[in-house]
Amino acid sequence: MRVVTDHFVPFAARTVLGFFLALIFAGVGYVVAWAILVSFWQLTPMTIQVTAISAIGTGAGVGGALGWADLDAPRSRILLGVMLGVLAALGGAWVGLQYGRTVFIQAGMPGIAELSGILKGAAIAGNLAPIVLWMVRASWTRYRSTALRTSRPDLHDGRSSSAAGRS
Repeated sequence: MRVVTDHFVPFAARTVLGFFLALIFAGVGYVVAWAILVSFWQLTPMTIQVTAISAIGTGAGVGGALGWADLDAPRSRILLGVMLGVLAALGGAWVGLQYGRTVFIQAGMPGIAELSGILKGAAIAGNLAPIVLWMVRASWTRYRSTALRTSRPDLHDGRSSSAAGRS
């Protein structure tokens, strides 16, 4: 039961939180970017796609990384997670756009399949990078603690290294 409460529950909770924050931040980013785009630039298919990819990808990457952020970690590790999340989400948004272009479009709904593909791709990829980073960090921490325990048992039995040599 300890494996479930110590490993599975935090993983599931962080995954749900990461997807929720990724979708919320991506939606807010898209609305803000759309308002800026309509105000200042001419609408062309290229500018709409670039805006959608960049706004949704950035929002989903930040949201996904915040779902997996360990607030007790150093700032550099948190920033690394956010940067990897944003880069992965931008890539996922581009892949989602390519996938959305191939989906059959019903009459009267142009662009919905592309937008849906961008959103899904960014949310999945924006969470995938922090998940991989968290799993690597968790396995590295476990490996280091196991290696330290087996190489220096005197550090974990309550005695100092100088006291271990005298007794």
